[in-house]
This record gives sequence, C-alpha cells and structure tokens, in this order.
Amino acid sequence: MRLAVALVILAGIYAWLPPAFAEEQFLQWDDDVADSFSHEADRAYLVYFQTLEGWSSSLCSAVKFYGRRYGDVSGVYGTVVVYAPPEDMTTLRNSPDEERLQVLARRQFELTDVPTDGGWVEVGVDPVKVEGEFGVVVYTYSTDDHGVELGLSAPTGQESHSGSFYMTKIRVTEADGMEEVQTTDHRIWRTDQREWMIRALISPTIAPPETVTPEEMTGPKIGAHDDGDAEGYYTSQQYGPLVRFAAAPGSRVNRVYVMAYLEGDWFETDREASVYLMDDELRILQRKKLAYSKYATAPAWNYVDFDDIPVTDEFYVLVEPVGRPAVKMYIGADTSGDNHGSLWGTAGTILAWDSEAPEESTNWMIRVRYQ
Repeated sequence: MRLAVALVILAGIYAWLPPAFAEEQFLQWDDDVADSFSHEADRAYLVYFQTLEGWSSSLCSAVKFYGRRYGDVSGVYGTVVVYAPPEDMTTLRNSPDEERLQVLARRQFELTDVPTDGGWVEVGVDPVKVEGEFGVVVYTYSTDDHGVELGLSAPTGQESHSGSFYMTKIRVTEADGMEEVQTTDHRIWRTDQREWMIRALISPTIAPPETVTPEEMTGPKIGAHDDGDAEGYYTSQQYGPLVRFAAAPGSRVNRVYVMAYLEGDWFETDREASVYLMDDELRILQRKKLAYSKYATAPAWNYVDFDDIPVTDEFYVLVEPVGRPAVKMYIGADTSGDNHGSLWGTAGTILAWDSEAPEESTNWMIRVRYQ
C-alpha cells in the first residue's frame, strides 16, 4: 500500500507502464526539488525501492543522486551499491540489523564529478536483476571538512523510505584461538518523512552488447524465410528449430543469424546453444557454438560465423537452444504466413513437430549469409 500512495503523490514521476510498452525508467521517492542538503559523516545514504507491479522481471543498471560537493575532494572516490534483503528475508526495511545485506552490484565514482552548486550524478552499474524490495546506498566517505552533501526532499506526509547505512567490524577470538572479523550492517531509518534524492534506473529488458544492423540482414547474400517480425518466441531443453534452405550451385555459407532473447539467470552464464550446418541428407558439415552472452532479455539478432562451408543445393540449419530451468534461450518465430521450410529436429534427423509454435505458419527466424 505504501508504494501505491507514492505513485499517487508522484504522479508522472514514478509511473507504471504496461509490460508490453515498458521502457527503462528511474524509481524515485523525491519530488525533484532539494528542500535542503545534508551530509552523513562516517555513514552512507540509503533508499529502498519496490519493483513495479506487472513487470515479469526488473533489471537495475544505474544509480542517480542529487548532491553538491564541498572542500577538497581531489582523489576521493565514492561508491554506489545495489543491495538485496538478507537471503531469508523478503523485505529490506524490516530486516534486522544483524542480518548482512546481499550486494548485487557496486561501482565507484569520483567525488569531483559532483557539482559544487548542486546537480545530478548518474553512475552506471552492471545490470543486475532485482526482485521485490531492494536498496540503493551511496557512500561518499564525507567528513566535516570535505565530501558530498545529498539533497533531501521536503516532508512528504508519508513514512520515509530513506535512511543511513553503516557497518561495524569487531575482531572475535574463537575457541581454537583463531581470530575472525565479524561485520554487522546497521540501518537507521529517517523519521522526518523526508527522502534522499537517490534514484534507481530499472528496465524490464536489457539490450545485448552487440547486435546486427538491418542493412546486414538483407540483400542477395542473405537466405531467409521470415519477414523480420516475430509473433512469438520458443525454447527447448533438447532438439530444436530446423530450417531448410535452397542455394545456388557452388554456394558457401559463412554466417548463421538467430533472433533470440534470454530468460533466467543469464548475467554471467557461460551456456551455449549449438548451431549445425547440414547437407541435403542431414549430414553434419560443421557445428558451432552460439554463446548465450551474445544475447540479453531484449529480443535481438546475433550470429555465429562458419568457415565458408560449401553447401548442397538444398541444406539445413539446426539451432538447439539447450535451455535449462535456470536460463533459457527463446528463438523468434514469424507466424504471419505459410511455413516455407521450418521443421523440428536434431543433428541428422527430422523429428515430429514438438513446439508450441503453430507448425503450418511458423518460419523460424534463422538466416544464413552466403560468401
């Protein structure tokens, strides 16, 4: 209910978009006006957020804060950290002090990047999946002589989502004589109904680091059956989409394109799909691996290169996503017309259709490039 109230108060600022049309946006509790500034000596600035309802997943990729620097901060670095509640908790606000928070992402910034007269500073972090409540902390390592003051909103009339964060470390001697340093997190929540001007950039999808231009996907060297628009995406743990192509005599294939996206714990996965180039009798000409790391949660074309392989007048390309419950690759399907050569199979074999995609109208979004 607290989130719903904030959405009303900050109408137009903390807005919800239907998942199909959602784009990246900043979560915030402040009203965009710095009513005052304050610095927390030996403490960090903490704000917790709630992911948006209706988004199947959320990725945090940046932290933004409004501050002003004072004193000589040359060579001084701050840090932004994205936290999750302790593993056995579902809320950050109500987690006890002695429970360590989970660090999801962190990134340093130079305090000299903060304007002296006040301004916004955005710090990018490696995209990280956030669920439910999560926290953002800005460490400035400020003292009374130098550092960064953060902007505070006027009282909102609602319970504050902001606070201070610090850690204590004590050296404990175990029974066997060994010494161990124990660290405890501490969170002190504001009681004045003010909010730190800290925001988190989230999105329902993240584009892959490298994609293919539309110009590269068309022309006489490209073999394709799809129209470029995917009406659906499909995956499998074994076997996969198979496409039959017809080529001019003497043709060679040097690249296979696949339209796909990922779902699950894909951030640091080393998983790979298998891509086979096979002749007219389904004998393997060459097999390559298509790294999941070429994709993200936004559908995109990417490719794997082949070694200028000579192909028969009719040949096949097979893509086996090899998905698992933890991470899956979904391959695009154009289902707007008749099927022009899309099948289901595995290396050396055409199998009975085993996909939720409609067989009679599916054209797998798999293309080839000829030399």
